[in-house]
Amino acid sequence: MKSTILFFVTAILWIAPLSYGNDLPDFPFVSVTGSADKEVPPNYANINVQTFVYDTSSTVAVNHNNRVMERVFKLLKQYEVDQETANATDINKREKRRRDTQREHLEIVGYEVSRRLSFQLNELARYSELVNALNAIDFVTEVDGRFDTSERDTVERALQAETSQSSRVIADHLAQSLGVDIDSVYGISQDRNFHYGTARFAYYDQPVSALYAPRDNPNRMLLLVPKSIRLSQQVSVLYRLKSK
Repeated sequence: MKSTILFFVTAILWIAPLSYGNDLPDFPFVSVTGSADKEVPPNYANINVQTFVYDTSSTVAVNHNNRVMERVFKLLKQYEVDQETANATDINKREKRRRDTQREHLEIVGYEVSRRLSFQLNELARYSELVNALNAIDFVTEVDGRFDTSERDTVERALQAETSQSSRVIADHLAQSLGVDIDSVYGISQDRNFHYGTARFAYYDQPVSALYAPRDNPNRMLLLVPKSIRLSQQVSVLYRLKSK
């Protein structure tokens, strides 16, 4: 699938060296920040499971939680999940105490025992069935699935290269339109604007600003396997301009 690239451009053609302290480079520059994304089909899911048990007895709560986790592992074996991908945390136990009217902690009234397990499911055709089966186990309080692809590194490297190459074209066009030329690459980063205060000079078009707006993860907690997931990369390049 074709990738999408959006750019944020800042150009500073002349700066008085002492005007902004150390906030900006002390030479003419153009900064191009490109963000590219691509839709790719997932081929595995990372699934996280949490168990939670409460009892007035610490021993009973711990043993009960262990039995719940045993049921989870039995289910994973039934669905032929690769046990080498499974990673279980240590048991987390918290005391519950009675409180008086001044909210002072008094005697212990019970124990909350929880544990987390993560594993990788490679057969996505069985995802919905497995998640439903996990949710059906008593005292399993959370099942969280995130889809991914084994081609992530390859795709992200390609997006980085595509964005970096396109940023030079944008920078050349912008510099030439202002009657100057690019001298050299001063810096490359995946952080926007190199922590410089260039936002004060910025022009934001709505599609670009929307790209950085917080949004819910569309690939989380789905009972149906999505046809695609979105991978994205951001590259910021700061080009030094030739002095006239």
